[in-house]
Amino acid sequence: TGPREMLGDNEYGRLVPPNDALALSAAMRTLMSNGSAREQLATAGKLRAEEFSATKIFPLWRHSFEEIINKNRGI
Repeated sequence: TGPREMLGDNEYGRLVPPNDALALSAAMRTLMSNGSAREQLATAGKLRAEEFSATKIFPLWRHSFEEIINKNRGI
């Protein structure tokens, strides 16, 4: 999972192309001038971040690693 999958289509945050200061500046200006959009992203982003917390992700990783190990052992 990468930033695009985590943030969705501007649902949980804003993505800008790497090394594009103008795009970053434009995205920041948009959010600075639109309080409701800023608040909506802040709220949605916090909820989305909880989905990727260590307490939720580590058990999934452990399960995946155990499946790989068991498959390699022939279990």
